[in-house]
Amino acid sequence: MYSEASMQSKRPSGTRIGVLRYAAVVIGVVVLLAGCGSGGGNSDTTAPDAPSGITGTSGDTEVALDWDAVSASDLEEYNIYRSTSGTITDVSGRDPVSSTSSTSFTDTGATNGTTYDYIVTAVDNAGNESAPSSSLKKTPFPGPPSRP
Repeated sequence: MYSEASMQSKRPSGTRIGVLRYAAVVIGVVVLLAGCGSGGGNSDTTAPDAPSGITGTSGDTEVALDWDAVSASDLEEYNIYRSTSGTITDVSGRDPVSSTSSTSFTDTGATNGTTYDYIVTAVDNAGNESAPSSSLKKTPFPGPPSRP
């Protein structure tokens, strides 16, 4: 067998430095890629607080909603959900009726005489969705008849 001294004498000069440079480049690429997982390195998994202070006004085929702003530096939007089959307690698997960056929304697709349960959630830039706001039940109604 060859001794370490004889192996080093058979290597071309500079090989050890080349191997070290290569290893440094590989390690650098691995570290760079590790920080670029899904979300571009964003590890935010904390949802914003739930919206509060939800109020509403019923009208002719519409319900106007308002709520207090959520204080989150990375807030992206609010999702509005509605149901005619009871109180919404979980939004998993549900599609919002609308999304907005405002703290108000008017549901113009409501049917007079139908009671709707509304909740609002806050969504941050990383896609984390808050727990639902308290629910609000509203029933749109036709306006009073005009006077003869």
